[in-house]
Amino acid sequence: MDNVTDLEAVRSAESAERLLKDAALKRAFEQCEEDYLKALLHVADNDDLGRFRFAEAIKVCKMVRRHLSVAVENGKLSAKVLEEVSKPKSRFRF
Repeated sequence: MDNVTDLEAVRSAESAERLLKDAALKRAFEQCEEDYLKALLHVADNDDLGRFRFAEAIKVCKMVRRHLSVAVENGKLSAKVLEEVSKPKSRFRF
């Protein structure tokens, strides 16, 4: 990666971390998952497509949250790379 890409990853990570810590967003994810689960449990026995769609919706909620977590971790790695690049280089390594 280059420094610009690393810097973008750090900024993206900061935004993702703010979102993950936001209480309203946490509640929204939890409420969505709960609503989809209730709907999944109340689908008619012969409605396979309905069950599939609600199960997929629950997976999407979890995937979005996971994507934000991955962005935070990638940003930490990029921050470490930028930190290492900005250190003065020594001629000799011990």
